[in-house]
Amino acid sequence: MQPDLSQHPVWDVYDEMRTARLNVKCLQFEITDLKFYDRWSEVLIAVATTSSVGSFWFLQNAVGAYFWKTVGAFAVILSIVRPILKFSEHIQMKEKLLASYSVLDHDLHCICMEIKHRQKYDNELHKDFLDAMTRKAELIKANMHTSVKPSIKRKSEELVFEELPANAFYIPQS
Repeated sequence: MQPDLSQHPVWDVYDEMRTARLNVKCLQFEITDLKFYDRWSEVLIAVATTSSVGSFWFLQNAVGAYFWKTVGAFAVILSIVRPILKFSEHIQMKEKLLASYSVLDHDLHCICMEIKHRQKYDNELHKDFLDAMTRKAELIKANMHTSVKPSIKRKSEELVFEELPANAFYIPQS
C-alpha cells in the first residue's frame, strides 16, 4: 500500500512558502497602489495650484470653468487631507515589511531546494523550517494591524498558484 503523500510533513514547508510568497505579492501590489495615489495626489495639487493652467483656451468656457473650479476645490481638500494620509510613511512601512517577507520567502525556497536535493526532509531541514517559522512569528507580531483588499489577495493567490503549483514540489518517499 502506497503512503498518502498529501499528508507528508514536507507540505508544511511548501504551504508556508506559498504563504510567504502570497505576502510578497500582496505587498508589491499595495506598494504600487500607494505610490500611484501618492504621485497623482502630488500632480493634482501641483496642476491645480498653477494659475497658468486655468488660462488654457479649453477651460475658458462654462464647462471648462466649472471643471477647473472643481479640480481646484478637490486639490484644496486633498492638500489638507494628504498629510493625514501619510503616503510616504505607509510606503516605507510596507517596503520594510516586503523586505522581511522576501527574506522569509527566500529562506523557505532554500529549504525546498535542499529537500529536493537531498531527496528527504530530515531533522536538520525541519530545524531550519522551525527557525523560519520563528522569524515569521516576529513579522506577524510586528504587523498585526495590516489587512489586504480582497481583489489584491485574489490576484496574488492566482499568481502564487501559477508560480508554485502543487506538482512543482518534491515529496520524499520516506
